[in-house]
Amino acid sequence: MINLPDLPMEVQQQIVQETIPADFESFVLSCKSVYQAANGGLLEQYNWFRRKLRFIQIQPDVEDPGDDDSEGGSLDPMKAETPWSESSLNLLEYIAEYPCVARWIEFLDLTEDRPLEDDAKIALMRNRLDREDVGVKGLVLGSSFLQEAGVDAQGWYSQMVGLAKRGLYDTERHYCSSLFLLTLLPSLKGLALPSAWSSIGKPSDAEYQDAWRILDLIVRKANEQPNSDAPLSRLEQLELVPSEVCGYDEREKLQVVAPFASIKTVTRLYAGSGIATDEYTGYPFESRYDTFGINLRTVEMYGCCVGAPEMKLFLAHMCNLKNLLFSHEVKWQGCGSDWDYAEFMSAIEESPCAATLESLSVTICNGSPLRIDLQVRSVKGFRSLKSLELDLDLLKSRNSKPVPRLVDLVPDTVEVFRIQGHNLQDSIDDLRELFAGCVEGKDQHLPNLKKVYLRSGGNPRGGDQLQEAIGRELEAVNGRLIQRNWPLTAVWMKTFHERLISSVADAADDESSGGD
Repeated sequence: MINLPDLPMEVQQQIVQETIPADFESFVLSCKSVYQAANGGLLEQYNWFRRKLRFIQIQPDVEDPGDDDSEGGSLDPMKAETPWSESSLNLLEYIAEYPCVARWIEFLDLTEDRPLEDDAKIALMRNRLDREDVGVKGLVLGSSFLQEAGVDAQGWYSQMVGLAKRGLYDTERHYCSSLFLLTLLPSLKGLALPSAWSSIGKPSDAEYQDAWRILDLIVRKANEQPNSDAPLSRLEQLELVPSEVCGYDEREKLQVVAPFASIKTVTRLYAGSGIATDEYTGYPFESRYDTFGINLRTVEMYGCCVGAPEMKLFLAHMCNLKNLLFSHEVKWQGCGSDWDYAEFMSAIEESPCAATLESLSVTICNGSPLRIDLQVRSVKGFRSLKSLELDLDLLKSRNSKPVPRLVDLVPDTVEVFRIQGHNLQDSIDDLRELFAGCVEGKDQHLPNLKKVYLRSGGNPRGGDQLQEAIGRELEAVNGRLIQRNWPLTAVWMKTFHERLISSVADAADDESSGGD
């Protein structure tokens, strides 16, 4: 039997090249002979492509990367730092011309993927699509994935190209290009979904059945063949975050994440302004897949609007969830102002993740006004909880019911407790109720509690009043008062952007390039 080191160098180099990109690094480090084979130009090539292609961000407002000639410019990826960033259809052009691009993409940010609005860019796109040598048509019509999904490739291509040629401003069918793009990406680890996908309707709607056939096949193949050449079979991080993460007018259909969060390799989900509620101006939610969220470890939902029944569906299969961080925001035309947050907390407590959650945060974003009179009385059902963050408004009652005592509210596993509110000095009576019994009952009821933080927005001069009112109680639980200017946000929200694909990818690139 011939050993690998005994093969001619050119044969070893060909073998090494076959491992690019997914297995290259581990294979090259497996033995000295393989490393020497890679050092003959393959290593340099690998590092160049990794820096160039690993992270792709769609940016509709960038200048066209070509030379603006009558044929629509050059497609050479050497010409610019990120030449394939105008749209998902533009990226498909590059993949058709340079198929290796698809295998290199690990992080894809489609947040800004939308129909082109600039007449000059539409004209350039039209010229390029009319050229036979670009090959987007061949890429689509030759797709074995579409064939396996039972989708008419010619019809799908017509939707993709028809939109681009007409320059439609409507996003109704803009998802066609980006959805097909995902069927080509086996190395993808991080995906930021576009807002345009909110236009995808229900699977039962005839006009969207092809889209759901593709989505269903992506999920099935990724789960049957994890970490393989199947598209998205290496996906770990998923995002649905608009450019403006939160705001009254920001509205993303949380349903969009359902297929991708059902891929078993996905462990992190980040959502901004996601809506899942049957209220007026809301969006319904159904998980569709019994693997939805099954391996998620972290879910962060910034400025979202989710009803209690929808949260129950959302968490129904999340038996491995460690971190659930949620901030509620009232949306357009008062959607979410009748949020049943007591039932919302119960939905979390009755879900599979109640046994696994270690960090839980439920707060109100930007002081969103709530109209109903409810009250969270206990969260003792969380059996592994170590960190808990709540908004004081979730514990207060307008009908003179006292705020629950901390010793009765939280499980004895909690190590860090944060309570936040606007002008806490105006809620001294509520805080007295909250911390009642801590001096004498802390060791018995909260044996693991190490730190309590009171985070107050608004008037910074109320600290003395609070210390005078509950100073002994705070000392008993090692409490600390933190004054912040309004608006007050949960601790995790301050660093939310640092965990998104763009920041994670940039940090990884800096590390791989030595910080250059």
